Amino acid sequence: MILDKKLKEISIVNLIYSDVEYQITPSEEPDFIIINKKAKYSFGVEVTEYYHNESNARIRNIPNYGSKNAKDVTIQSPPDVDVYVRGITERIMAKNEKLNHYDLLPINLIIMDTENFFSNTIYRDEVYNNLFNDDLKRQIIRSGFREIYLITEVDWGKQVYIPLKLIYFVAELNLLMQFIDERHPELHKISEKEFLAIGAQYFILQGVQELQYAEIDDKFQIAYSNYAVSLLPDKIFQIKDYYEAHLPEEFVPVDFVSDVSMIDDNFINSIRLYSKTHTLNFKIGYEVITCD
Repeated sequence: MILDKKLKEISIVNLIYSDVEYQITPSEEPDFIIINKKAKYSFGVEVTEYYHNESNARIRNIPNYGSKNAKDVTIQSPPDVDVYVRGITERIMAKNEKLNHYDLLPINLIIMDTENFFSNTIYRDEVYNNLFNDDLKRQIIRSGFREIYLITEVDWGKQVYIPLKLIYFVAELNLLMQFIDERHPELHKISEKEFLAIGAQYFILQGVQELQYAEIDDKFQIAYSNYAVSLLPDKIFQIKDYYEAHLPEEFVPVDFVSDVSMIDDNFINSIRLYSKTHTLNFKIGYEVITCD
């Protein structure tokens, strides 16, 4: 049974990490130790599965589930999106509590969604607005995992993985820019560096820790969970993913706040209200690795 569980977890890990590029070694705490064969850095991966309830978990783990011999079993679907997102959030919370016992850092969390709630309910570009509620964002902020990958289905059967921390980081910056454009015209002429400084303070007031910044080649950047973001003159975000490697030595912890005094608790409350009526629509997720 333990062997079957580990083989199943390996198949989940391989949806994101290819054996060609990574050396994947089973472990216990965390579930896997992974080494990038080219860059030689190592990191851990923890794997968990989301089921709507224990009954679904038992049924889906029946040997040969899905064959004609198991056609009489009944799977219960999540009744609504709030129940589904609550379940995903609870899986993150449970794994966050165990993270402090692990010696290896960084560690990524992979959540395998066995229910695929979004596959047949809404369009792919609507997933963000339904998935990223306040509770999920709160757990993303509190989490010590480098990244949290949700593997699920969208667009009626298309399997993708969603990097929750990256999406949170970039979506909040886009929301902040949209909010400032509409509600604070006095800030329209601020520089790219000034906007990112406001962004850094905005994240800090939300509780984000370990935010870093650097100015490399005259380009100001802020970094969260090894994702560095800079802003181009045409208001397009440029993202650099350092994966599980160390950030360049130029990056240092954020120890400053924006000179713009409006960034306070009232500002945070205003943008939260704004986000309730203003949505971000984009095709979320990256295609998983498939074996030919």
